[in-house]
Amino acid sequence: MTTNTNDASKKRKSFSFSLRTLLLVVISITAFLLAITWFYTPRTFQGFYERGVKEFNDKNWKSACKSFSKAIEYWDKKDPYYIENDEMVFCSPYVLRGIALHNDGQYKSALNDLNYALNTEKYFIRGRIDFESLAFFTRAQTHLALGNLKEAKQDVQHVLQLTPANKDAINLYEEIEKLNSAATESER
Repeated sequence: MTTNTNDASKKRKSFSFSLRTLLLVVISITAFLLAITWFYTPRTFQGFYERGVKEFNDKNWKSACKSFSKAIEYWDKKDPYYIENDEMVFCSPYVLRGIALHNDGQYKSALNDLNYALNTEKYFIRGRIDFESLAFFTRAQTHLALGNLKEAKQDVQHVLQLTPANKDAINLYEEIEKLNSAATESER
């Protein structure tokens, strides 16, 4: 009987030791993963902006919107640049968030961001990306999606003034003209 009691006691101690070890391993792994997450979470405008651009390029619209929203919290609007490879880069988180919102089907929010960018960003620098044409083009698409043909036409005409050979803008203009013709025909 003593051997059975000793065996049971050993088994309990062994099981207890295994459970403690397992618990310590789980806690250690969790702490490690939290540390990595904290380390890789950006805490600057540029960090959130670049993460938003990556998510944008991956067509992950919701995540891009969140990243651009965080970037906007850190953004110094008086200095719309950041340094990348010793080069000053102009950026417009409102335009990119507006495009992501448009692509996610959140048209009214997209219009808010695009209007804000076009009304408050006094200048757009043409560099790697022509944010002004991009903002007007996306706003035209957004107006079209909301059925605002007049506003869509005005915006796409502005894009064509800025970039006359823009094939996407030409196609959008033709689409708007067809819709305007159809609307005029149905009114008769």
